Amino acid sequence: ALMRGERVTLPFLVPARQRYFPVQVRRTGPQRWQGIDAQSIEVSLDTWYGGIAPRLALVYASADQRLLEFRGTSNLRDQRGAYPQVTVRFIAA
Repeated sequence: ALMRGERVTLPFLVPARQRYFPVQVRRTGPQRWQGIDAQSIEVSLDTWYGGIAPRLALVYASADQRLLEFRGTSNLRDQRGAYPQVTVRFIAA
């Protein structure tokens, strides 16, 4: 379903809140990521306020489904106690 562009609703555990939140996951399309065929995935809250909440942008390798890039809110606090927006890139071995 996801690879056909359909939205999939899943429970997503947020450890800091000690609960699950419903999220919608959808494939936004194919892309080339540092020379690798990949798929772009977007994750958003599936709630009435989900439209204003931050989204996650993920990039997975098409060949082996490895996570290549994560863009979104970190689960680690910064020096001010806030959860910063981060980009994490996993370099291909």
